[in-house]
Amino acid sequence: MFRRFAAVGAPSLLLILSTFLLVHYQSRILYAVWDGALPAAWQNVIYYLPLILAAVGVVVGLRMHSCGVLIVMLTLGVVFGMVNPSEGVGLRLSGKINRDAPVFLLIMPVNYLLGLWTLRHSWRSRRGLWALISALVWVGAITTVAMGGSETADVLRQVTNWMTTLPVDLTVLLNLWEGALLAVVMAAYMLAHAVRLHDPIAAGLGASLIMNLPSITRGLDDLSMAIVAGAAVLVVLVGILESMFVLAYRDGLTGLPGRRGLNDMLAQLGRRYAIAMLDVDHFKRFNDRFGHRTGDDVLKMIAARMRSIPGGRAFRYGGEEFAVIFTGRASPKAVARMECFREGLARTPFVIRHVPRSNKKARGRKTTRIPSRPRVRITVSIGVAAPGKGGKKVPEVLAAADKALYRAKRAGRNRVWWHEGAGIKKRTMQIS
Repeated sequence: MFRRFAAVGAPSLLLILSTFLLVHYQSRILYAVWDGALPAAWQNVIYYLPLILAAVGVVVGLRMHSCGVLIVMLTLGVVFGMVNPSEGVGLRLSGKINRDAPVFLLIMPVNYLLGLWTLRHSWRSRRGLWALISALVWVGAITTVAMGGSETADVLRQVTNWMTTLPVDLTVLLNLWEGALLAVVMAAYMLAHAVRLHDPIAAGLGASLIMNLPSITRGLDDLSMAIVAGAAVLVVLVGILESMFVLAYRDGLTGLPGRRGLNDMLAQLGRRYAIAMLDVDHFKRFNDRFGHRTGDDVLKMIAARMRSIPGGRAFRYGGEEFAVIFTGRASPKAVARMECFREGLARTPFVIRHVPRSNKKARGRKTTRIPSRPRVRITVSIGVAAPGKGGKKVPEVLAAADKALYRAKRAGRNRVWWHEGAGIKKRTMQIS
């Protein structure tokens, strides 16, 4: 659990700490660089930075065809991009909107939830269009009530008067933690969702809510508040970029780095390394008998076990084929460690957990069913290769490992063969 939390929450946590340190030491930085006064040009940049970052996020959301990203960035742009008419520039940090009870504590949690709900939906879809309209209406309603002085605000206040007629005073809930109860609850939900599903966008949304709690922003001057607001938008953008990186480099089924990640790793190899290619034995036959859903479970199980190979970094090469890269001191032990992995996998039975499907393949055949929760043995064939004394190039080593893999499959499967020097040898340890 700690490793999962660190993996998904590290960028957000580092950004939060950096922001707080910058706010705390901003006076010293100003005296060291600009003799205590920030130039007017830099003030305009910092005050409008949240709006600029939100505009960039809107473009990213349109390019990703993600209604959720669009909702979140439009919300942040409206909340942090309101111009203060009394000063002409900067955020609306004072004036009619009460800074002690900021409107974003009501706007942001609800719209963040709508955004999380529609992350993988286009704004043109039915769900996306409904969520986008609801988010804009919610922003308009809360902002109107906060600004006050209009007939619409009076109508909305009358609508909420029903809370005072109930036996339980629900308005107390709005006063807990200075009106931040909804934001605190939603931030906790976002962080739990991020850890459970390894979602960096949810982690960024939770961190953005935390950074804008009244207990954190109380007493900040306009410059410090602008820095915190910019960081609140930036932490969501970092989560979005991290999610895009995961989609581009990681396999969606197994969670291992995909072919693109493997190519990047191969381009960075030094002189001491070994490449192991792995293929699941009789995988097509297994899919035909138990179904593709069970086949996916097998690939997930193998990928999970490959993560624990000492000194090796696993990749999904494609289909039922995987690759493992050993570097440095681990490379001479690659064959022994892959043999240990193969032996442990072959000795551990795999339980078919899903209800077996019918294996009827043509019209007119009778339906037969597989016994409930059977145990099967999963085996793999492995080929290993290293540069050797000749110092072969990486493509040649990869081709040699692939050649050794197919030699292992032709020799009867469930074994490790490795390429050494001018020939291919097989591992003597083997399970019958």
